[in-house]
Amino acid sequence: MRRRRNDTTMEENLYRIYTLRDMGYDPYVMIYDKPHAPKEIRHLQRWCNNRKISKSEPDFSKYDTKKG
Repeated sequence: MRRRRNDTTMEENLYRIYTLRDMGYDPYVMIYDKPHAPKEIRHLQRWCNNRKISKSEPDFSKYDTKKG
């Protein structure tokens, strides 16, 4: 089985998430190969998919991954 690499940058991922939120949608991040995904992508998924977290800190760059 061929392993898929990350085809997007973090900036592109955040642009899509912020754009969807600005349009009134609730984006949902699904990781293709979670066991091999970088920590930053797993943190992005947790931040985005947990509405309580993303509403309390709407800017991912300010999200404290240790605090959650």
